[in-house]
Amino acid sequence: MKKLTLEELSNNQHQSAYQFVVMTINDLWENYMYNVRQLNDADVDKVDMLDVAYFQKWCKQEMYQGIAKYLPKDKESLRAIIKWCSQQVAS
Repeated sequence: MKKLTLEELSNNQHQSAYQFVVMTINDLWENYMYNVRQLNDADVDKVDMLDVAYFQKWCKQEMYQGIAKYLPKDKESLRAIIKWCSQQVAS
């Protein structure tokens, strides 16, 4: 299965299917950071590498299989996607 890349997301961001993916990634990240980690806005926006690793584990535990199936396993690539999605939603 082909993994989504930041380049693919940014190149197709105006298509509704990709907008859905961007919103979903952002919502899952915020849900994890606010409700599970109980962090504040400043910490949520940092997208720390350690938090990305824990986020991946949390998604697996919660059975959010799309994260593992469609997004890169590489934490640095996933971090870049999460940050970009957050910026898109905020703007």
